[in-house]
Amino acid sequence: MAKQQSYDVVSDFIDFLNASPTAFHAVDEAKKRLKSAGFQQLSERELWDLQPGHKYFFTRNHSTVVAFAVGKKYVAGNGFYIIGAHTDSPCLKLKPVSKGTLRRAADVAVSWGTRREREMLVIHSVPFLLETVWVGERENDLFYEELFSGKLGGQKNDVTALTNLKDGVVKGGILEVGVQIYGGGLWHTWFDRDLTVAGRVIVREENAGSVSYSHHLVRIEEPIMRIPTLAIHLDKTVSSDGFKFNNETHLIPILATSLKGELNKLSSENGPVENGNQTDGNKAIDKTGTTNTKHHLLLLQLLASKLGCEPDDIYDFELQACDTQPSTVGGAAREFIFSGRLDNLCMSFCSLKESHSGMNATYYFELFSSVLAFRVTGLDPGLNSQPTRGYPGCVELFISHIVSIACFKWVCMTLGLLPLFPSTGDFSSQKGMHNLDVWLPLSITVVLWKMPINLRLNIISSRVNQGVALIDATSSESSLEEETGVRMVALFDHEEVGSASAQGAGSPVMLNAVTRVTNTFGTNPNLLEKAAQRSYLVSADMAHALHPNYMEKHEVNHQPKLHGGLVIKNNANQRYATNAVTSFYFREIATKHNLPVQDFVVRNDMSCGSTIGPILASGVGIRTVDVGAPQLSMHSIREICAVDDVKYSYEHFKAFYQEFSHLDGKMVVDI
Repeated sequence: MAKQQSYDVVSDFIDFLNASPTAFHAVDEAKKRLKSAGFQQLSERELWDLQPGHKYFFTRNHSTVVAFAVGKKYVAGNGFYIIGAHTDSPCLKLKPVSKGTLRRAADVAVSWGTRREREMLVIHSVPFLLETVWVGERENDLFYEELFSGKLGGQKNDVTALTNLKDGVVKGGILEVGVQIYGGGLWHTWFDRDLTVAGRVIVREENAGSVSYSHHLVRIEEPIMRIPTLAIHLDKTVSSDGFKFNNETHLIPILATSLKGELNKLSSENGPVENGNQTDGNKAIDKTGTTNTKHHLLLLQLLASKLGCEPDDIYDFELQACDTQPSTVGGAAREFIFSGRLDNLCMSFCSLKESHSGMNATYYFELFSSVLAFRVTGLDPGLNSQPTRGYPGCVELFISHIVSIACFKWVCMTLGLLPLFPSTGDFSSQKGMHNLDVWLPLSITVVLWKMPINLRLNIISSRVNQGVALIDATSSESSLEEETGVRMVALFDHEEVGSASAQGAGSPVMLNAVTRVTNTFGTNPNLLEKAAQRSYLVSADMAHALHPNYMEKHEVNHQPKLHGGLVIKNNANQRYATNAVTSFYFREIATKHNLPVQDFVVRNDMSCGSTIGPILASGVGIRTVDVGAPQLSMHSIREICAVDDVKYSYEHFKAFYQEFSHLDGKMVVDI
């Protein structure tokens, strides 16, 4: 059963997922959380001035982030205790020229819209055309020839004048967006999904005659694209042979019909546009943005509207297709997380996340419910016996929970505040709770009055001591008092495509960070090598849970289960970096904190994937263990993991940061 405490972490995880459609957005979200937790941003372009007991972070390419906290007792040459994960996931990225292959306008014009729409399109596309022409009444080749030769309109028409007519016209009168596959995705899951785009855009800005360029993140929330499957009536073999498709010719999102795209373009040129700017309808727009010939104007208009600029100000971009369906908790028992990008935003989040269990309304309601349960039933609402929303462990706890909700509703009605809550009575929702921050503490104070002090502390501690990893492990003033090392998290881009980039794990980004920190506190040339041998890396990447419909795909003695805790990955051929020594440390931490762990090896008759673990272990020379939370549907557009495993991962990572410097001295392998 999923425990109530898991939802406190999971709720924040869902927010993180929904805010992170791309690696750029994930790093941006990480930056916000780090800054709010007191981490100071550094620039790799400048010298660093570091102090013991302080916390820092830097980004590279805005898709990789490295954060670290320097222990107050740290001296140069001491170890770095690192969790490494990655921010990227398999996806479809827009091609540098996403319009696709153009075809002759006359070949497709005959299929466009109504007769009047076709007439309007030709008239507006060739402004000097004097006669109304319905292209459907002429042979395609004849129409094309006459239009160029001047027989239509009484004068010769040049290629430039026909650009508007031909611009963006692709197969079957449909505007398609060319994409390239990134990573090893289950691409069939991308068909028939409501898609949008997100990423980063380079915008040209002009001020007082001076031109500059800025970097902006963008996300269109509305579903603007879709990759439709072929109807079974047109391909009967799909039932017998399965769904087969070509990644180049079939995996192409549609954006709009060519007619609607062209008419939208004309309306923008001949009248007011969405951002309020006006152009002269009698004059052709003279701007020639660099992206106009590469991408559909309709797409550029959508991006410009989000960015508050003109389409021609968009100099370039890196965009990817994204699913518009939000991440959510699901399952009949609400024990699963359904989302894209669990691989590997789950591990990124758990290694980084800060606590949101402060004095907010949700905190007060949970505390109030627990207190009421005790006052009415006499049951101890401590951490191990508190009522669990939707998961009553016994009849008494169920009754106490119902009573507490009833009492809570009575207080709401008495104060006239019941309308602030959702009508469904789902008190797990955050909706409306922010309005209760003022009066709920007063209600709790009244209920706690005369309660024995030890029980009050038991209740409060069970609620306050919830939170997640590097930020939580360094959140208090005293958290780094006895720390002799450096606690670090490194979230890399491009793991899904081999890590061979300036911001990937194959680059020296982490080694650079370790080097700069070490050299800031010492000048001995051997300190870096000393630090590397005292360091330890947890390579955190999602693991394969046992699939009930394909159990034969797992080795019989290594079948990780959902809700079973982090999985330690082993591979004799070094596809994972785990060995007996590195796994010992991780298991010992789990044992001390009563956390479950599982084991995984791939079958001998199957190939094995890999992680950043072997790359960093071999490149930097740091002891490494490969772990990950179990999940299903890895690399699908919608994946599945368990609520409890998010909580277990956070607790394990947080314990690692707090424990490792003390644990490391208990076993020395190399003298």
